[in-house]
Amino acid sequence: MTQIVLIQRWGVYHWEDFRFKDGSMRDKFCIALVCKTYIPKSKSLEEIPFILPTSQWEKYERNPTWLVDTVILNPNESKFFPKKTILDLKNIQMVEREILKNAVENGKLTFKGLLEEDICKKVEEGIKKAKTLSPLIKELLLCESLEENS
Repeated sequence: MTQIVLIQRWGVYHWEDFRFKDGSMRDKFCIALVCKTYIPKSKSLEEIPFILPTSQWEKYERNPTWLVDTVILNPNESKFFPKKTILDLKNIQMVEREILKNAVENGKLTFKGLLEEDICKKVEEGIKKAKTLSPLIKELLLCESLEENS
């Protein structure tokens, strides 16, 4: 029986062998910022935005400019992230639906649950105030362009 994985806004997923922009691969937690619930079965090349949380606090602390446009979660503030975790809004990955579809079909993507509501609000506020995100990207990530067209 095939497992159906819904990709939904604020869903926290574990992605086995996630491929980064530099071509490297490793297991990664990610948070979906998709605006409408999506079942990855289409062959569209449309992209889905994901935040890639990191617990590499020491690297960010040594490079204060990296902390621009980030949301910092304290240890255990989220049930998904027991360590101090950074949600770097400058590091939002756009993933093609076909890649997502393949990850689901190969059992590499696992839904862990929905991010806590208070953290969702913090992320949305961070996106609104972000200095490094263009107005168009902010609109996309806040789902504003879809609301106008609905």
